[in-house]
Amino acid sequence: MADPFGITTGVVGIVVPALHATRLLLDDLRKISDAPSTVEALREDVGFVEATLESLKAAGQPQWTALGGTVAEQSEHAITSCTASCTNDISWRDRAGLGFFRESQIKAMSEQLQKYRATLTLVISTATLQSSIRGQRITEELKATITDKEKNITDSITSTNQQLMTVDTRLQQLHLAEGRGQNISGMVDEDEAGMRRVFGEEQAMLRVLLALLEGLKLKTQEEAKKMAEEERKQSMHVTFGDNNSGFQLGANSGSISGFTFGGRGV
Repeated sequence: MADPFGITTGVVGIVVPALHATRLLLDDLRKISDAPSTVEALREDVGFVEATLESLKAAGQPQWTALGGTVAEQSEHAITSCTASCTNDISWRDRAGLGFFRESQIKAMSEQLQKYRATLTLVISTATLQSSIRGQRITEELKATITDKEKNITDSITSTNQQLMTVDTRLQQLHLAEGRGQNISGMVDEDEAGMRRVFGEEQAMLRVLLALLEGLKLKTQEEAKKMAEEERKQSMHVTFGDNNSGFQLGANSGSISGFTFGGRGV
């Protein structure tokens, strides 16, 4: 079993630089005067990601221990990928301010940040749920909560897979057009290069997040299995009040044989 303290320390160690990068990006975006609506939307998305990272940082040892070492490590990969999205090709910030950064690229980056936020928020809520149910009495409400959480994760996996297929197709189109010396939708070479980079980053991001989501689903299924086993054990446990010694027998509508009373067999 992984060291709980080590798991928590490892995640926090990744979150801190991610927060720093996010805040730097947010500061730069706030400095852009008369920003177009796409840049304002991007600024809002960065702010949401910052808040999500703060929640990850605030998550305690019980939460990360409940998720386990594998999911924690996958979360670290996702956070590192998020950091890269905020710092990669830093010159784009100046280009955005000067109006050279294309609207489609800004929207693509916003979508990436929204995906990070949604997935990492799911990590936080799953960690909180699994740490809170430890040792609780199993109820129908608790079982329903676990089922709902698994459904949320499954829906997110489906959505991520669909996005990944779309991005794969777009990248193939760009590469084919490049090989033929053609342009996509009249884009200039700089536009195409920028979109290839953005789609390439999105492809890598989606693969990282997909692995994390699948790890979350597996952990949730394991928790549901443990809960079902615990419920089975509870249903098999019979209590006879204070009379818990001597011969105990519940109602039996069948015949009873194999016992001897005063030398006479029954």
